[in-house]
Amino acid sequence: MRISDCADLTGTTVRTIRYYHQIGLLPVPEGGLRRDYGLEHIARILRIRWLAEAGLPLETVADLIAAETEAGEPTPNPDAGSLRDLYATAAGLEDRIAELRTQQQKIAALIAMAEEGRGLTALPPAVALFYDRIARKVDDPATLKVLNRERRLAELFAQRGLVPRRADALITTLTDEDMAVIVDFYARYARLGSLPDDDATAEIDSLVDALVGWCATNLDLTRAFLDLLPRWARAPRAMSTLVNFSVLVCSDGRQAEVIRRAIPAAVALVDGADEPKGSPR
Repeated sequence: MRISDCADLTGTTVRTIRYYHQIGLLPVPEGGLRRDYGLEHIARILRIRWLAEAGLPLETVADLIAAETEAGEPTPNPDAGSLRDLYATAAGLEDRIAELRTQQQKIAALIAMAEEGRGLTALPPAVALFYDRIARKVDDPATLKVLNRERRLAELFAQRGLVPRRADALITTLTDEDMAVIVDFYARYARLGSLPDDDATAEIDSLVDALVGWCATNLDLTRAFLDLLPRWARAPRAMSTLVNFSVLVCSDGRQAEVIRRAIPAAVALVDGADEPKGSPR
């Protein structure tokens, strides 16, 4: 039997059979240029494929085949090493199944977005709607630029799984009055770069005060948003890293100054409110 006939009968390819020869999984038949494949080759190829399709790496398949050859039996009991390989392969398959389920959920979410006529985004639905609501209330190009820059950064965080789904529930609690305050903040924040130095200094102070004042008025909501951060992120050094990430959305140093002052002030506000009365500072 020619190698092409052997490949057809076993549902594989000539190239694969030659690779099995190369790595020692399949003995090369005798015959010089015209090799004659027999039933034993077909049986060996089918067994190799059966084990490989179960998820075993070819190295493990080779060990099992070698053990079978040494024992003179088609299916001897596997040794301890082979059994460990089987368990490891089973665990690897479970990991792959979990990954595929996650991927299936993501594809389903993308299909739902497309069917609903929404843009494809990793952001939780309410967070994406939050940016859409603000964009509809803004007609100033500078403000839209700031908003879009922030949204792109949020999208990057979401793609890395750093925007918790719990953010959706909090976003939906924002009232129309809250949204008006937020839109006004974005508009003033976007104009910082065009102000004279003296005016800009006063406006930075005003924006920080406005943001921290809103946090004080909405302390429970502010606390809930901060609780979305991992616990380690509240440490001073980690908070500095968070602030540095946040200023990536800033187009100039004045905007960065607002962020660098406002975020630690909001955190300190919540931490101070959560401190037991009379505790030492």
